[in-house]
Amino acid sequence: RQMFLSTPRELEECARIDGASYVSIFFRIVLPFHRSALATLTIITSLSAWNEFFWPFLVGRSESVRVMAVAINAFRQQQAGGTPDWSGLMACTVLGIIPIFILLLLFGRKVVESFQYAGPK
Repeated sequence: RQMFLSTPRELEECARIDGASYVSIFFRIVLPFHRSALATLTIITSLSAWNEFFWPFLVGRSESVRVMAVAINAFRQQQAGGTPDWSGLMACTVLGIIPIFILLLLFGRKVVESFQYAGPK
């Protein structure tokens, strides 16, 4: 909400004077103006969903629908003798981190720009 409230009213007024509708103003001015903030919101929401453990643990009992965190936990519990195979667990963890790292490499600049823009003025 704060992101949209920070849109300069002058931009909207200029577009209204030029004859743009409210929908046109939203899609052609407001959304492109806040592209980095929307990208940051998308990335943070995706990371939150990726790291979710409890809900998939309750719902996804079969192996075909397990998410990475639940699969790592199941792998840890299946080890004989009570001691987990740490090298296997670390390999699974690295495989789980790779998509997050790729997202960081692709969109890291957008996240930093969004935080810089939203900081104290």
